[in-house]
Amino acid sequence: SDLFPSHDISKNLKEYGIDFERWDATKGSALGREEITANTSPMCRNFLCNNGTIGCHISHMRLWKHIGEKYGCDKHRWFLVFEDDAKVDAAFMKNIEGVFADLKAWEGREGLRYPEFINLACNKICSIGGQVTPHIHTSYVVTTTRAYLISGAGACKLADKIRVVNYHVDVYLTIQQLLDDTLAYYGTKNYVRNNDALVSTISSNTFPRIVPDLLNALLLS
Repeated sequence: SDLFPSHDISKNLKEYGIDFERWDATKGSALGREEITANTSPMCRNFLCNNGTIGCHISHMRLWKHIGEKYGCDKHRWFLVFEDDAKVDAAFMKNIEGVFADLKAWEGREGLRYPEFINLACNKICSIGGQVTPHIHTSYVVTTTRAYLISGAGACKLADKIRVVNYHVDVYLTIQQLLDDTLAYYGTKNYVRNNDALVSTISSNTFPRIVPDLLNALLLS
């Protein structure tokens, strides 16, 4: 798979022998008024979004478009995406091997769409669904884009569907899923944790991360 993480996770990936390509994030605080107006809805820029929220969302939108334009919309070509505050470990590396094995064996599963997006960083709150393979389960909420697998087909869908920032990317993807089931969206049992020692290069505060983190804490307690 092709990897597009930001540079702060580089040491962590090298530790596990993972080759990667850096995708430069968009820093919301560096955007001019014209850029913000062109890339956000009026409700977002005037009421709902701070600069960090806008920069984070634009970073992902640019990446989805790049994947589609450079690599096409192949449903079997996968891209592993990490934000720079993600932290992988040995258990996750073993799990991701299982995820890819399950994807290879997926064809013929009656009534289940082949995945286009697999959330790799959301735990209990994203696990409300059914287990469909040893490593993949259905899911209904996104809550975080810290780490995910996206296929060329999924990237093309999102690039076409989401062209401006309306709210925080995590929440807006969840809304899209609930409203029109945009993607064949799934989760996995072993998730990438947040490295709290690192500060995101996009923003140090992209509210509302505190909401899903609080829910996860309550569910785990």
